Order: sequence, then structure tokens, then C-alpha cells
Amino acid sequence: MVETAVPASLPPPIGGWNAIDPLSKMSPTDAIVLDNLYPSTAEVKLRKGKAEFATGMTGVARKFLQYSGGTSKELFAATDSGIYDVSAAGAVGGAVASCTNGYWKHLNFAATGGNYMLAVNGVDKLKLYDGSSWVAVDGASTPAITGVTTSTLSNIIMFKSRIWFVEKNTLNAWYLGTGAVSGAATKFPVGPLFEKGGTLIAMATWSVDSGNKFDDYLLFLTSEGQLAVYEGTDPSSSTTFALVGVYYIGEPLGEEPFIKYGGDLLYLSKRGVFPISARMRSTEEVDPTKEFTYRISQAYQDRAALYGSVKGWGFCLNPNENALLINVPISTGAYSEQLVMNNITKAWCRFTGWDAADFALFDGEVYSCLGTSTYQHWVGLDDAGAPIVARCAQAYYNFKQIYNKNMQMVRPNVTLEGTITLQLGFDTDYQSYSGDSQFMLTSIGGGDDGGLWDSGVWDTAIWSSGAQPVTVGWRTVPSNVGLFHSFRLQLTTSSATFSWTSTDFVLEKAGIL
Repeated sequence: MVETAVPASLPPPIGGWNAIDPLSKMSPTDAIVLDNLYPSTAEVKLRKGKAEFATGMTGVARKFLQYSGGTSKELFAATDSGIYDVSAAGAVGGAVASCTNGYWKHLNFAATGGNYMLAVNGVDKLKLYDGSSWVAVDGASTPAITGVTTSTLSNIIMFKSRIWFVEKNTLNAWYLGTGAVSGAATKFPVGPLFEKGGTLIAMATWSVDSGNKFDDYLLFLTSEGQLAVYEGTDPSSSTTFALVGVYYIGEPLGEEPFIKYGGDLLYLSKRGVFPISARMRSTEEVDPTKEFTYRISQAYQDRAALYGSVKGWGFCLNPNENALLINVPISTGAYSEQLVMNNITKAWCRFTGWDAADFALFDGEVYSCLGTSTYQHWVGLDDAGAPIVARCAQAYYNFKQIYNKNMQMVRPNVTLEGTITLQLGFDTDYQSYSGDSQFMLTSIGGGDDGGLWDSGVWDTAIWSSGAQPVTVGWRTVPSNVGLFHSFRLQLTTSSATFSWTSTDFVLEKAGIL
């Protein structure tokens, strides 16, 4: 008897979304599409959901502000008419402060007299919050900032115990005295440094261990992508504060394009995301493989070209999930998607269904704001009542067989608690194929049927067994005969946790031609 059926097995796409290599060059552990499935070190997991948290703001939420007072923490969300306390779940009540623009940038600062949050937006007067009261700060308020019109300040940062500001639509920075939250502001013009012109967009601090000493740098970024780097302590003295250099690092996305990342600083540019250290220390041509987004560079750059002018670009780190999230705004304050990277493996995926104007990590949890509500993320099993839909198209692969084949049967090996709907299919030889096989899958003793401690009736309730390996069983999936096949998986659920550890296949030889 001539053997025509051959078994084979593949790991799941733990290499993540690949949007740079040709389809014919991808590793079998890569994915052409990977939506709402998070690649970890040994498995691919369905992401968790989101739940509505604080509700009832007036107007559309734009940005988060966080206050950290040492013994107390508070989260605020700003609309174009007011700032609301969204620290607790439920109805928010009235605005705690008024404003006319919700796009605030803020800073927490400990000074003589207490702990303060200062916030600027380039339209309203600077806001100062001390944990109990809000003050609209100008030259005549108590406290006061003189020398500059505070409603023109559009960004804020702290460097060497001194508060710095960006003046909107200029190439001017301003700074206060050491340890001060008020007083006279001093102008620090940086325009002569930038031959490309533009305006000052943001500032950042960058700490570098050079081996012999630990250096702190102050960075000034323009809208044209030029970066001036300073080091020192007192900006009023050329002997203690000096220019290190001016660099071109690519145009920024959004007005807050920096995030602290371990011991480095990541930059969100139209070309990609990269650590500042990779650009500052390089004396040779920039190596694109050093960009964190290199593996998804084509998809990333397409989005930057389409949506680069839309407000809402930004970073969020979730240390609990080892995830770096980039919010990609598709429509201001309405629709967005997220590009998500595993910080351990640097594998990427895409999240959909999490429309958000802004994200924040507050008290160890991730929140977003959208419309008149805020939402908590990576919680629950649905998206605020909507099902989670996850999709994967694994890389094309010939299973190390040089002949055409027909994919006879497939068996995903998964761990599941709850109920999902699965659709399985194949694309062949780089062409899409519409056929698939659909079925429901339910764990035994999992999901909502499990008993709850202190609620279930002893000796009657069925105790939840948690997520368990589930035997999917061999499934016949329609496919075309060909040399290369891409396995497709789609799942829909509002009630399940799911992880995918490998897939078994049965291939039927179909000859060379």
C-alpha cells in the first residue's frame, strides 16, 4: 500500500505579526494576520476584554491626567469643557475644574509645601492641583507664574528638579527656579539650533550610563524631527549647561512621542518606534532593524501616512502583561486600533475593539477614555458587552514537502475555559480561499457553570476546573491543492479564556504537478 497521508505539526505563531518579509520568506511561526491574539513565549493567547468604568462626563473625553501625592493617587479625564475625577467606578458627578480644551499634558512635582500636579494645554491657563483644590495659574493668581502667558504653554517636563515648558507654536522653552512651582519663568530660545525650522513639540529626559558616570540629558524635539540634546544643571549659565548635539530622528507622531522604557527612552516617529540610544550612539547609517517596529514596519508606516495627523497617538505600558501598546487613532475621539508588542519576545499583534482617545496606566491597571466614559482594560471576557473576535492567518508553509498536497484534516491544540465559536480554513499558494469549517467548542466544567466560593451549594454546585486542555478532535477543512498553505483561525467569544499551543495536520500527497 502506498502511503498518501502524512502527519505534520506546527507551533502557533509565537513570532507574531510579520508585515515586512515577503510571504514566501516568512517563518512558519510568523503570522500574516494576528488580531486580538497575543503571542507569548510558548503560546498564543486570546487577549482579555474591557469593562466600562467611570461614566457620565459632559462632552467627549480627550486625555487622562494623573495625580500622585505620595499617600494618595487620583485619575482625571478631561473633555473640552471640564476635568472629571474618574478614580472610582460609577457616575463621575460634576467637573472638578473647567477648561475649553481637553488635550492636557501634565507633570507631578514635589516641592516645598506639598505635592502638586501641573497641567498645560496651550489654550487654557496652567492648572495646578495640590490634592484638594485646583488653581488656574497666571501672573496674578496665588500662586503665580510671571514672565510668560501660561495659556500659551503646551507641554511640560521636569529636569534636575526644575520645571520646563514648551511655548506653543514657537521654538521657545521656559523654565522655573529649582524646586519651584511658581515664580518668574525664564525664556530659553532654541530656534537658532534647528535649520529645518518648525515648532517645538515636546521635551524629554534621558538618563545614560556611559560607564564612567551616569549622565542626565534634556531633549528638545521639533515638529520637523530635529532633536537638541543638553546636559548640565543651571540653564542660566553656559559653564554648567551646554549643548551636546543636534540630531535628525524623523518627524514625531503626536505631541507626547516619548516613553520611558527600562533604562532607555522610546520615540514614536512616522518612520517607526526606536530607542533614542540607538540613534544617539550611532555614527553610521541608521540601521532599520534596530527599530522596535521593524517586523511590522510596512503596516506601521501605512498607518502613519493615513492617520498621522489624527489626535490620539501614544504609548501605554502594561507590565502585568509584558506589553507595549501603541494607540493608532483612525478618527479623533472615535475609532482606533492598537499595535501591541510583547516586551520579552518583541513579537507584535494588533488589537481591535478597543476604540480609545487615550490610555493610562493607573495604580497598576490600564484604562482608556472614549466618549463620556472611561474603561478598564485586560479585564473580563468581553468588550463592554460586545464579543471579542480574534483572527490569525499563519505564514505560508510547505511542511518541508516539495510536492503539491491537499490539507485533509486539522487539529488545533488549545486550552480553554468557557465557550467559543471557531472557524478554520486554509489559503493556498498565496491566494485567498473563502471556504472554512465552523463549530462550537466548550470546556468541561468551565465558564459560567462553575460554582463560586461562598455562593455555590456544597455537594451540589459543580466547581470550576479552570482553563483545561481541550481535545478539539480532527476536523475536515476545505482547501485547494497546492504547495504552500496558510492556516486560518478565527474565534468569537464573550465568555472564554483561550490559548493555542500547537496545531496538528494530516496532508495528502497530490503529486508534483
